[in-house]
Amino acid sequence: MSKTTPLMPSEQAAAQLPKAARLLLGVLAISAFLSDVKFIPGIRNNVGPFELFGFLFIVMVLVHYYRDNIKLYFHPLIIIVGWWFILAFTSLLWLVEPDNLQLSLVQVVVFLFQFFFLLVMYNVLLREPDLLLPLFRWFAVGVLFVGIWVLIDQITSGGNLNAVGPFRGRSHMGIYMFGAFWILLIYTFWPGLSRRERWLIFPLLAMVAYTIAISLRQSVYTAFIVGLVGLVASLLILRGSDRLKITIPALFVSGILALLFFYGGESSYSVNLFRRELTGLDARLSQATASLDDPENVNSFDSIQRRGAIQSFMDHPVRGIGWQGFYRSIYSGTGNELHSTPWRLLAELGLLGFIPYLIYLSILLLGSVRLFLLARPTPYQLPAMIMMVAFFSVTVSHYYNRMFTDRPNWFLLVVFLIFEAIVRHERQKQTVPPKNIQDSIPLYDPLIATRNRR
Repeated sequence: MSKTTPLMPSEQAAAQLPKAARLLLGVLAISAFLSDVKFIPGIRNNVGPFELFGFLFIVMVLVHYYRDNIKLYFHPLIIIVGWWFILAFTSLLWLVEPDNLQLSLVQVVVFLFQFFFLLVMYNVLLREPDLLLPLFRWFAVGVLFVGIWVLIDQITSGGNLNAVGPFRGRSHMGIYMFGAFWILLIYTFWPGLSRRERWLIFPLLAMVAYTIAISLRQSVYTAFIVGLVGLVASLLILRGSDRLKITIPALFVSGILALLFFYGGESSYSVNLFRRELTGLDARLSQATASLDDPENVNSFDSIQRRGAIQSFMDHPVRGIGWQGFYRSIYSGTGNELHSTPWRLLAELGLLGFIPYLIYLSILLLGSVRLFLLARPTPYQLPAMIMMVAFFSVTVSHYYNRMFTDRPNWFLLVVFLIFEAIVRHERQKQTVPPKNIQDSIPLYDPLIATRNRR
C-alpha cells in the first residue's frame, strides 16, 4: 500500500515531530499499561510511568508547536473532555465529602492529563497519519511486555489471584486488556501489513484473552461477549472474503476461552475461578438489571450503589455532589466509590456532566457507524467495522467501569479521531481531482469544524 497522503500538506513540514518526540511517542505507547503500578512504592491514584512519559511528550509537542506557531485543532470529543475537566475542577468548591479533597484533586489532574493527551495526540497524528501504524506496533510491544509479565507471575505463583504482573489488581488488568484487545484487532486488519505481521498478532490476542479470563471481572466478560456477538453479527454486513477474515480471529479467541473454560482449571486456580465467574454471569446480570425495590436484590452491592447515586442526584440535580464526592459520603451505603461511568457523572457532576456524556456517546457511537459506512468502498472497511463493534462493546463495559482512567480507551479514542480523518481523505481521493485534494479535506469532525481553506 502506498504511503498515506498527508491530511494537511501545507503544515506537514513545519509540524513534523522532532526525533526525540517520536522516540517518546513510542515509549508512551509501550508504557500504556504502566499506570497506577504496584511496584512503585507510594505512587497511587492512577499515576505511573505512563503519566511521566505522557507529560514529557505533551510538553515537548506543545513547545514545538508554540515555537513554530503551529495551530491546534479540536475535535468535539476533546472539547467535551475539556468541559468535564472544568466542571470537575470547579466542583471541588461544593464537594459534599471534604475528606476526599486530596483524592478528588488527583482525579481532576487525571482529567486534565486526558484532555491534553487527546489534544496533542490528535494534532500530531492529524498532521502525520503515517505514525499511526508505528503506534499500533509500539502498543503491541507494550501488550507483549505486560502479557509475558502476567504469564510468568501466574506460572511462578501457581495461579495466585494477586499474581497480575505490573497491574495493581485483577480488575485493573481486565479493564486495560479488554481495551487492548480491540486495538490489536483493529491493528490486525490495518491496510499495509504483511501476512506474517498479521499472524504474529494472534499470539498477542491469545495472551490478552487469557489475562481477561483470569481477571475475574464479570463486567468485562459481559462486554467481551457483546463484542464477540457483534463480530459474528457483522458477517451479515460484510461480503466475500471479508467474512472469512473476521471469522478467523473471532473463532481463534473463542477457542482460547473455550480451552481455558473446559480444560484450564486443572492447572491454575485463577483459571478455575474463571469458570465459576463465567457460569455465574446470569445472576450478576440479574442484579445489575433488577429494579431498586426487588426484594431479592434490595441489599445487593449494585442496588445500594444505584440508590445512593439516584439520591445524590435528587439532592443535587444540576451540578452534582462534586467529583469523587460519592466515596465514603452519606450517599455511599457501601463506602465505595462509583465505578459506573454514567452513574458517577450523574451523581457527582449532575446534569451539567451527564448531558455532555449523552452527547459524547452520540458522537462516538453514531460516528463509528458513519465511519464504517464511509469506509466501505475503501481498504479500511474491516478495521472500521471492528471499531464500530468495539465502541458499542466498550460502552457496555463502562456502565460498570471508569471510562476516565481507562488508558487503552484513550488510545482507542485517538485511533478513532485519526481514522475518521483518514477515511474522509480516502473518500476525497475517489471523488476529487488530485490537484484539489488538499483544499477539500476536512480537518476534523464537521460538527464544529471548518475546512482547510489555505
